[in-house]
Amino acid sequence: MIIFDLMLVWLVITTITLLSGAKIMYNPKYSQVIMFIVIMYINLSNLVEGYKLGYIGISSIVAFCIVTLLIFIWGYRKNKYRYSIHNVKERDVINIIESYLERKNIKYEVKNDEIYLLDIDNNIYVHSLMEITLDCREIKNTDFCNEIIDEVKMGIKEIKQRYFSIEGMFYLVLTLFFFWVRVNFLMINY
Repeated sequence: MIIFDLMLVWLVITTITLLSGAKIMYNPKYSQVIMFIVIMYINLSNLVEGYKLGYIGISSIVAFCIVTLLIFIWGYRKNKYRYSIHNVKERDVINIIESYLERKNIKYEVKNDEIYLLDIDNNIYVHSLMEITLDCREIKNTDFCNEIIDEVKMGIKEIKQRYFSIEGMFYLVLTLFFFWVRVNFLMINY
């Protein structure tokens, strides 16, 4: 029950932040660490309880921990050069990257949701569904990868235009739904 309440608090904070119009850029590997701890705690506590009651052996707990840890390490490494950007438009992020590349005299082409760098034959992907994902995994070994990321971080703060956050509305509806579930189905009656 405490995990569900913590999830609701996280959803409320996220909803308020997104609806306030704050422009945010972060690496999702940090939120992955928090989710990993919560998921690991829930399942591991159930497995330990089953071990105490004699339903499962210690090998199941060890196997679960090893598999979960391997999945975590794979996901952590996969998300190392991906960034989530909120409350800006995809075109704004592409414009920031284009201005940086022009200042550094790096040849590029812009295609739908990617910037193709002609000199090094790699792409920078800028995907957008509700949030914008900046994927720099293909250029992680270049000299300017961290500079582009820093430029985007600074550039989104300078954008004065405010956008209606569809993602914030989604989280608001999701929060209200989970709060309704909490109140109607998960209340303990004494």
